[in-house]
Amino acid sequence: MRFFFAFVLACGAAIAQPAGAISQFEVASVRPDGPVFRPGPGSSQGGPGTADPVRITYNFATLKMLVMQAYSMQDFQVFGPDWIESERYTITAKLPPGSTKEHVRTMLQNLIEERFKLKIHHETKILPVYELTVGKSGSKMRVSPDDAKPLTTADYAELKYVDGIPQYPPGRIGSQTAAGVGIVMMSAAHQPISSLVSFLQSRLRVSSDDRKPVIDKTGLTGNYDFALKFTPPMALLSASPNNGPRDPSLDVFAAVQQYLGLKLEEKKNPLDTMVIDHAEKVPEEN
Repeated sequence: MRFFFAFVLACGAAIAQPAGAISQFEVASVRPDGPVFRPGPGSSQGGPGTADPVRITYNFATLKMLVMQAYSMQDFQVFGPDWIESERYTITAKLPPGSTKEHVRTMLQNLIEERFKLKIHHETKILPVYELTVGKSGSKMRVSPDDAKPLTTADYAELKYVDGIPQYPPGRIGSQTAAGVGIVMMSAAHQPISSLVSFLQSRLRVSSDDRKPVIDKTGLTGNYDFALKFTPPMALLSASPNNGPRDPSLDVFAAVQQYLGLKLEEKKNPLDTMVIDHAEKVPEEN
């Protein structure tokens, strides 16, 4: 029986990792750039689905960004030493023919584990979050028709504005965001709730260390037309020398209820996180 069980496990492993699976870059160069000051975690270009599908470059990337891309994690899910957000690296890699985005993630995992001697583990943490739910009176967002069409030049020329927010005509597809003095806004047509969640998450930080994610618990599926305007929390915390105190009536929690019929609350939820137990600041030579 033990022999049979071991045989089944071996067969399962063979199925999970078939022979010839793409798991390594053909060639990869990892160059430390040092603690170069650059906004954001870095960027990537090339790879599957781009104009250069056989080569990918990670420019001035932090190790945290590389971990996020390799393991499909978000910023608030990755924990480790402070330097994983300050030290920068440039990686240039050649991909085997037929590589997919999933292959690239596997190849990047293997590369950073090898070159940075990366050791990680998953851990469930109770973390502060923003929960987005439907308000008591129901959603005010308009359901977008399945046959919606992209905005035309004529549509843009005839856009109407309500409360300073552009209103897309029914049956169109589009989205735009804007920021003024202490105000941000989003106007969307035929967009999923994930677009709203991404917008809110990018605007709700009250400091550089604030990583509270927005968790969608609306249960809303499909695409919607909606518009939203509010004063970001960071702007509400400070007064402008030129424009006076910010208007608290444009608080994001009130605005989400007023414009969308949704409810945004601060809570604590269990979240899957990735903890970096060990990593070398200077990667192994190419």
